[in-house]
Amino acid sequence: MSAIAPLSPEWHAERLEVPPANTPEWVEWRRGGLGASDLPAVLGLDPYTSEHELWELKTGRKAGFNGNAKTRWGHRMEAMGLEVWSEAHPDEWPTANDRPFTRPEWPHLWATPDAVSFLGLGDGNVGVEVKVTAAWQEPPERVRIQCLVQAGLGNLERVDVVRLSFEDDPSIFRIERDEDTIADILAAGEAWYVRHVLGDIEPPLGAGEAPADERQTALAADLRRVKKAQDVLSRQERAIRDDLIASVAGQGVITGHGFRIEVRRSRGAMRTGWKEVSSAYRKALEPHMETDQLDTIVGLHQTTGMPTTSVYPQWDEEENQG
Repeated sequence: MSAIAPLSPEWHAERLEVPPANTPEWVEWRRGGLGASDLPAVLGLDPYTSEHELWELKTGRKAGFNGNAKTRWGHRMEAMGLEVWSEAHPDEWPTANDRPFTRPEWPHLWATPDAVSFLGLGDGNVGVEVKVTAAWQEPPERVRIQCLVQAGLGNLERVDVVRLSFEDDPSIFRIERDEDTIADILAAGEAWYVRHVLGDIEPPLGAGEAPADERQTALAADLRRVKKAQDVLSRQERAIRDDLIASVAGQGVITGHGFRIEVRRSRGAMRTGWKEVSSAYRKALEPHMETDQLDTIVGLHQTTGMPTTSVYPQWDEEENQG
């Protein structure tokens, strides 16, 4: 990893002293303004937190998220992400950062990139934001907004996003500074906090959104508990099956009081991608048939099932959001 550099004397952004991250004191402190990761919710672009829910959090009507094992490990893995970034930028010097940046023009906004790097040529500063997630391959709009807020409040030339996942190799994405967009986002965030938090004016609920009553809240908690138990049991089942396969070691069948377990190797299943087959045939027939004729043929082999109602839960701690 590159050497840690001291703060540049040209640094103009103001910095705040804050309690340790994910402590009750930190959660209480966060109510006093909006962090960079809050701004997507203000703009209606955060799939995990609605504008109304953000208002409940900032006004103390809803308890804040204090972190869990996933976020704690995500915080620990920030050092790994900074190492990945340093290997890709050997001529730049990263400084790990745990203090938010703020500006007097927007007194209720702050931003805390995971690190700041000083370019070797002295032509600007770069923020580094580490994300540990398998939920996306390219930074979604909410991450881009978070990085633009960091660039604006931290006086940064750009912010690089390092994506870490246990499923593939690390990736680095560059979010360039955009003055007009930054100005619009910061103005919207400051105005929102003054109006809805200091002024205690409730923002409207989103389309189709309604506050949960006590019974629905209890059901949501039960669903979360059951899904967690299912995940644990699924992992235990896989581990037990792996141990059984290893223990049988070619015997094929084991028997005992009240059970018989057979272990055998099967061929890999052959599957046909019928959508791809249909698309290929359609392309081959397009020069010889009209579009409506092709649609008619497709329609003969389409069926529509009965409508169903499904539940799509999302939890506050689905991923490490940095």
